[in-house]
Amino acid sequence: MKKFYLLILLILAGCGEQGASQIASFESADVANKVIVLLAQHQVPATLSSEKENFHIHVDKSDEAKARELLTQFNFYFQREDLNDLLESKFASLSKLETVKSNLLESREIYNKLSVIPNVLRASVVVTGEKSKRISVLIMSLNEFDSTKKGNIERFLKGLSAESDTLTVSYFVQLAGNENA
Repeated sequence: MKKFYLLILLILAGCGEQGASQIASFESADVANKVIVLLAQHQVPATLSSEKENFHIHVDKSDEAKARELLTQFNFYFQREDLNDLLESKFASLSKLETVKSNLLESREIYNKLSVIPNVLRASVVVTGEKSKRISVLIMSLNEFDSTKKGNIERFLKGLSAESDTLTVSYFVQLAGNENA
């Protein structure tokens, strides 16, 4: 009798997974949760599962195309360059590697600080240069930020950079429900 119940349980578990498709996998729980919220705001039901330190997003097969389009639109499939690959390059000079490493670490630090600001869906930070650095920041959100919040963000970013650095901040707003606009 136990084997019968086990067989029924296996059949039911298998049927539940048949209509689901994994559309993305992230190393960050924060990014995975933001993707779930983004999909929910666009009426795409999604589930989150975790395995070790990876977080997987699943949607129904009928919603897969729409979900992938949204993730592409918000650049969630973007992969950062692996610093280890760069370090293994035979043609890179040591001083250039140190500059690139420093800039990547600074980009990551700014990105981490921006990601915890409420209503910031995604942030992209690029730091280039050695002494007078160029810092480019793109902040994506679902709602428009008022001028006070934008001013606070820009003052915060100026506090993280040196006076000789050039800071460029851009905002991208995707209003939920205006997909065709």
